[in-house]
Formats: sequence, C-alpha cells, structure tokens
Amino acid sequence: METNPDYSFAYSDRSRAKASLNDANGAIEDLSRAIDLDPNFYWNYIDRGKLFIFANDPDSAFLDFDKAIRINPDFFYAYVYRGGINQENKDIEAAVYDYNKVIELRPDYYFVYESLAQIEYLRGNYTRAGEMFLNTSKNIPEDPAYILMAGISFYAAGDKNRGLDIIRASMDKMPRESYFYDIARMFSEPGYDAYLVSKISRETKRPLKARVLFYIATFYKIQGNNRLAKTYFLEVADAKIYGMFETALAENEIKDEITE
Repeated sequence: METNPDYSFAYSDRSRAKASLNDANGAIEDLSRAIDLDPNFYWNYIDRGKLFIFANDPDSAFLDFDKAIRINPDFFYAYVYRGGINQENKDIEAAVYDYNKVIELRPDYYFVYESLAQIEYLRGNYTRAGEMFLNTSKNIPEDPAYILMAGISFYAAGDKNRGLDIIRASMDKMPRESYFYDIARMFSEPGYDAYLVSKISRETKRPLKARVLFYIATFYKIQGNNRLAKTYFLEVADAKIYGMFETALAENEIKDEITE
C-alpha cells in the first residue's frame, strides 16, 4: 500500500481483514477509500453496504446497494439486500419490485421466495403467496409450515380444492404425532379443531404453542369465525416469538382488526 497508494484492491483486501476482526468502522473506512479510487467497482458497494448493516446504519447501506444496482442492474445480489431494507422500512411496493427482480435474474435463489410469500400473504394476494410458499417448500422441505401455508393460501384465495389437495398430500410426509399433522387434519377433517385446541392448551413450549395457535387462528378466520380468530391471533402476537414468520402474520391480522 505504501508503494502503490492508489491501488484500490489493497484497501478492499485490508477491509476484509479488518472486518474479520470485527473492526467494522475501520473496514468501512478502507472500502470508502477503495471506492474513491475505483467508483464503478460493483462489489465494493456490496461489501460496504453489508458492513453498514452490521454497523446498524441501514440508510447508508441502502445507498450503497442502490448504487450497485445502477452500476450493474442485471446482477441480482444488490436487489436482495435493497429489498430487505425496503421490507424493514415498510416500503412494500419497493420490496416486491426488488424481490421480483431477484426471481427474474436468478430464479434459483430460493431465499427470496419466503420473504415474497409473506408480503403477498399480508397484502391479501393469496394465490401469489401460495405459489411463493410452494417454491419455498421445494427448497426447504424439512419445514412443513411452508407447504401448509401454500395450501392455506390457495384455500384463502377461494381455491378450496387446490388448497385441500396440497394440505392432504402433505400429511403423508408428516409424523402422525406432530402438530403439523394435526394442523393439516384440522383443515381437512371437520370438527378436528376442537381436539387440536384442547391439545395445544396443554403445550408448555411457548414458541411451538404460538406457532400452532397461528394456524388455528387462520383456520377460524377462513371459516368466518372472526371472534375466535382474533383471540388466537392476539395470543400469538402477545407471545412475541420473533424469528418465525407466523408472528409477523399474526401481528398484521391484529392491525386489520378482525371483527365479527
């Protein structure tokens, strides 16, 4: 660096070393110098944007990802991060645009399907949500929640037969003692909800209980029993188990103020 102070990659390389030592500010400083020397190098903006996120500065991160997109609008990576910031900022239309660009440019980047599925479900675009949950399920088959949400989404969209077909087909892959099997059975077998409500009332694991209650609430909403739906959505939201998508969906249902 002393012999060639205008070599941008020396600063970006040193930035990675500093980042590995959790020196985010020093890494950002080196990347800023690299960007000054080579303002059109895509990856420096990506790397600095991620460091800004780590440093809890999403506004600066957004500017870097936005700049990266302007440098190369045909590469998907910056759209992933800009879409995440837009979603966090509740700029839903912008987030949907970014996630759709990811799918257009890199359809096998399956991480984005879950985010888009949640957004479309929240917006009431249940058919599109169902398609996105199906794609998520294909890539994360070990979590039966996604295939259930696909069926539930089509059911909510008015395509009851398609929804039930997906839910019933999923039951063959679920352990019979699991709550997800019970959830699938609740949707496909009239009267089974009473058994599941009784069973979950005895569950002591709060995250698991909240997750199952979300599906019970959703079942009652689809059935038109808004009083019970709101009761269970409130219980899910009050549990405040963040990190699972069911909490965010339940909180949204409460905002909509379900009424009888």
